[in-house]
Amino acid sequence: MTHPRILCPPAGALACFNCSAWSDFGDIGVADERNGRLVHVGRKPTGECRANPPARDPEAIGSTSAVWPVVTATDWCRQFEPTRADNRGEAA
Repeated sequence: MTHPRILCPPAGALACFNCSAWSDFGDIGVADERNGRLVHVGRKPTGECRANPPARDPEAIGSTSAVWPVVTATDWCRQFEPTRADNRGEAA
């Protein structure tokens, strides 16, 4: 069995994956269209952005729960703060 490719931005890139506010919690499948068919090419990490306090969850009616925005490894915002570089996966 082959392990799926983990698609991450390169170290030092302006991306959520390389930000100090990144909180990893899983990954999503990544596909590419080839010859009219979708082909699985790997996995991309997903996480929560902890740059700001959590916001109320609009889906939780009558609840006081709060959530952080869900982002993928290659997302980026102006609040980017670099974190230490380490080998977390393969560059996309």
